[in-house]
Amino acid sequence: MISEIQYGGRITDDRDRRLMITYAKKWFNDLLFSSDFKFYDGYSIPKVKRLDEYIDYIDKFSLIDPPQIFGLHANADITYSTNRAKSMLEKIVYIQPKEASSNISGGETRDKIVHNLANDMLIKLPKNFIQHEVREKLQNMGILNPMVIFLRQEI
Repeated sequence: MISEIQYGGRITDDRDRRLMITYAKKWFNDLLFSSDFKFYDGYSIPKVKRLDEYIDYIDKFSLIDPPQIFGLHANADITYSTNRAKSMLEKIVYIQPKEASSNISGGETRDKIVHNLANDMLIKLPKNFIQHEVREKLQNMGILNPMVIFLRQEI
């Protein structure tokens, strides 16, 4: 029920849905209730009784999860960052003018266009924008809140 309806019902890609089902089979079993169970080193279920103790425990977690928590190799983060940077650069190159003569006819150079785009993006950000703080605030608003999902995609 959890993987198919609660979470899986929000997943539209078949491969992502299969991955969610695989994670559910791996993590949602009787081992979860044993006293020595750990999701990952440093990510065990605390032996506390009050809500504020749980909140304190959760607040101590890092804002950025290492890939090992999800069963991935440490290099997954490097691959993700590399692919993200490559994708951004490809998009910048794609929107540049294709003709070399644009500079001769009075148009802007490719460097100037990229510079203007980067400046435009920076101007649109708040002066005190800190990505991990914004992510934390969005998580506090509720990770499954449709507005939060939209804002995270926009960022």
